[in-house]
Amino acid sequence: MARYFIFPDKDSTLYEDKGVVSRKNLNTGKDEILQLEKGIISSTDIYNSRFLISFKTSDIQDVINTVINTSNFTASLKLYTTENFSLGQTQSIEVFPVAEQWSNGTGHTADQPQKTDGVSWVYRTDKNLDQQWTTSSFTTGTTGSWTGSNAGGGVWYTQSAWASNTNYDLVDNFDLTLDLTPAVVEHYSESISNYGFIVKRPDYQERSLESLGTLNWFSRNTHTIYPPALEFKWDDSVYSTGSLSMIGEEFDLNLKNNTEIYNRNSKKKFRLFVRDKFPARTFATESIYLTGNAIPSSSFYSIRDAYTEEIVMPFDEYSKISHDSEGPYFNIDFQGIQPERYYRFLFKLKFSDRTEIVDDKYIFKVVR
Repeated sequence: MARYFIFPDKDSTLYEDKGVVSRKNLNTGKDEILQLEKGIISSTDIYNSRFLISFKTSDIQDVINTVINTSNFTASLKLYTTENFSLGQTQSIEVFPVAEQWSNGTGHTADQPQKTDGVSWVYRTDKNLDQQWTTSSFTTGTTGSWTGSNAGGGVWYTQSAWASNTNYDLVDNFDLTLDLTPAVVEHYSESISNYGFIVKRPDYQERSLESLGTLNWFSRNTHTIYPPALEFKWDDSVYSTGSLSMIGEEFDLNLKNNTEIYNRNSKKKFRLFVRDKFPARTFATESIYLTGNAIPSSSFYSIRDAYTEEIVMPFDEYSKISHDSEGPYFNIDFQGIQPERYYRFLFKLKFSDRTEIVDDKYIFKVVR
């Protein structure tokens, strides 16, 4: 398997005050939504939100040291969109590693009275501890920003190599994938303290007189199958066919060892048996139908949610099927797949003159 997910230990949205509505002390550490909001009440009354998300250093180190075992990998933040409101034509988003410690808290956006036991626009931790975000005399290599009198909103590292950004048009899918590899490597080596990441609009958009609307993504507290994740990808495929001959135009493909139920803490090496549908008859001591064939080097597997059809793992360079003298195979570590769901495997074989997709309903379930 060349794709692995870890899930956040903390995430929370930070809100500026909205007109007379006080929100800058509000904690949302248990909310099911992460939100980027930009609205205008007047030319002097602009409000925004940003959000923080964190992945444990121990989880990052465990993946890189025991699962990947190579320095040639990418690590990307993945967020899944939900309902958005009043969006402007173009959306820009940027991500930076956070430079100060914060606590998650137990609040929700709609709490009345508001909870203030964790991070907010003003405070890094419980309001009662009076640990505010730095708003002046920033440590070298760090900064912060805000609009009007709403001082706060986080502190982050300014090194451009550790940042990531993207632009969207209104017609785009707002699922978010941002490459954070350089910053994750810094967190892995503990060269900088791992306080997670801040996701925000660029300063010029936050301060502009353009209302950009509200972007929403599912948080780690979602009850859907779309929690945010840090996705690691690398190429672990090998290809050697030994004495196996290449399959012909018509073939049968079978997943040999699908036991259909897998514990999320388990790993599995899956074997494919592929043979010509109409093999040439030969004089042999065993049935010609027991002899497998080789598949092209550009062959891939994919995983989809069996109910929603959501693509969990796409056909790409990180889902190549490996090959040895026994035939094709691929490895799956179920730790990175959401449990208590049914999924199915699909296979893609790219020949020189055609591409074949095999979807024979190979269903499996991941359990806790």
